[in-house]
Amino acid sequence: MAHRLVLLAVLGLLAAPASASADLIETTPLDVEERRCVRATGLPGELATPAGESVELLRAGRDGLSLAAKVAAPLSLSGCPAVAARPNGAGVLVVPEREGLVAALREPGGGWSTAQPIATITPGWEQTGIVEASVSDRGDAIVAWFETTDTQTRLRVVRRASGEAFGPVEDVDTDVGAPEALAVGAAATGETFLLWSLVQGDLPFRVPTQSAIAPADGPFGVHSFMGNLPWRSSAALAVAQDGRALVAIPERGVLRVSERAPGLTAFDSVGQPLADYEDDIGVRTRGVIDSGGRAAVAWSGIGGSGMHIATRAATRPFTPATLIPGQASRSDPFYGSATYHAATLFSLFLSTDWTLQLTPTGRAVVGTARYRIRRGVPVGSPTLFSVPLGTPAVAATAVDPPFREPTNVGALVLADGSPAAIWTTTGTWVRDDRLHLAADGATPPAAQPTPRVTIEPPLDRVLERFDYLKLPLRCSAACEVRVDVLGTLARESVRFPRAVRGQLTIRPQSAPLAPLREGPVRLRVTYGAPDAPRPRTRTLTVRLRRPADPPKPVPVDLQAVRDGDRVRVTWRTSQPTPRTLDEHVNYWVTGDTTRGWSGEPNQVDVVSNKRRQKTFSVTLPAGGVDYVTVRTDWVGRELQYRHTVKVR
Repeated sequence: MAHRLVLLAVLGLLAAPASASADLIETTPLDVEERRCVRATGLPGELATPAGESVELLRAGRDGLSLAAKVAAPLSLSGCPAVAARPNGAGVLVVPEREGLVAALREPGGGWSTAQPIATITPGWEQTGIVEASVSDRGDAIVAWFETTDTQTRLRVVRRASGEAFGPVEDVDTDVGAPEALAVGAAATGETFLLWSLVQGDLPFRVPTQSAIAPADGPFGVHSFMGNLPWRSSAALAVAQDGRALVAIPERGVLRVSERAPGLTAFDSVGQPLADYEDDIGVRTRGVIDSGGRAAVAWSGIGGSGMHIATRAATRPFTPATLIPGQASRSDPFYGSATYHAATLFSLFLSTDWTLQLTPTGRAVVGTARYRIRRGVPVGSPTLFSVPLGTPAVAATAVDPPFREPTNVGALVLADGSPAAIWTTTGTWVRDDRLHLAADGATPPAAQPTPRVTIEPPLDRVLERFDYLKLPLRCSAACEVRVDVLGTLARESVRFPRAVRGQLTIRPQSAPLAPLREGPVRLRVTYGAPDAPRPRTRTLTVRLRRPADPPKPVPVDLQAVRDGDRVRVTWRTSQPTPRTLDEHVNYWVTGDTTRGWSGEPNQVDVVSNKRRQKTFSVTLPAGGVDYVTVRTDWVGRELQYRHTVKVR
């Protein structure tokens, strides 16, 4: 079922923005070890990424990516280094380790110090890997992280005044709940800011979000309750160097902005409505603000409500604009519900890879992935949306990576003040992470001779519904090859450093790769030297056939009978579940007050059929249950059946 939600998300991003789109130019990519941990530091043109026993600081420019510095600090946890810097060079770099945290500092205009321990983990507590850091123009710094036990979560902080060492660890909050989000900020006034969220209770989850502000020489003050987030949404904190700050928080279908003027002790807890939104899954937000009040807030709907932005020049009112229009979903709403996501942990895959930046020229720039059709194939395009502050005008520039799909797409401001798109890619079968950069007027890779690439007939011409298509290939020299199965989202790429006889394996996505009756399947082949900016393409046709699918265990004789404060639900299947280990069936049983349900179910249960049984029985609490629906979800595959009956 997961792939159907992903397909809907892709189709929703196919809509073009209102403005025209030009092309960015990609530079030569760089190999990296942890694509998920690449971070823009805040110093124009600087990126950070872990590399074995150190963290590498990269320089990004129109001429490409290069190594600028290294800080020895091995990453030993699943989290990523936290790094923050200012345009004058002030910086802080924090690496979470099993025993605690180590940090390196960079004074304005200087180089990085040796990483030193700044905190240890208390015995009995465990670090979550959520670590955030911020630094001011003067060099004031704040580092915050979560620690947990089986029953509690606490938020801890260490701070550093300009020119001094880090102080002692401070416990800011101890509460019950799972860490959800954390943001920090440091101003040149010496003040530091916190915004954090915890997931509490059972469904429907509560996600209270709080803020706190500390003066230069004092502790964090009273916590301000900012609102309850919908689960799977995120709030944003932005801090300017003069001490002004804003929080953008989505709550009950309204995106609100709460601000703090320089010198005040707290945010405006009520805030001002910025925009209404409708999204069944959630909304992710980003915010930026500078001294003087120029600001931008962007938000992206996970469930298909599009991407939008509101900007202002100085302290004028915000002006909204649409970057990517929303698109109504036609899928079963249950599979976007918090109930389904909490049970399957599918929400872990609903991250939105995009960033928001302000440029020195007075523009807000959003970097994100946008899908568009190119030569009949949906292509993930790293895209920069640029909006002059205080206007609804939107300009878009993009680049179409020829071989691999982009991940972790964002915007980066270069040293000359111009924006660039950054993204990462990875290979499917071997670890092969790469960092990419594209900008207007950038230097493309040097042209290389195009190798001869031969795609041989498939190893198997008869493919069952979920079988992979295996294509032998030959390259006369170092090559990169991508194959798209036209009419589907199935695609794969491979990269070889030398002449080779190899294989490219394509997994099915939204549909089987082969037709039921033997017939032609068209393949779009893109090939060239590795990182070729202008690869060649050709279309091949192979003949494939799919055997008839085995009969599926369809539920029949569904009945729901009320018995006091319970509802007994029974059904049987036309045949037992197949013996194949990965083809067991989940039966999702939900109860609600109406047949046309379109939200969270009042009651839910799930049965996994792994024992080849044919009769089933589930008992639901009767509260709020007038109709019962049974869905079958063939695990990891596709929705097979849905049926609703009225409770007798």
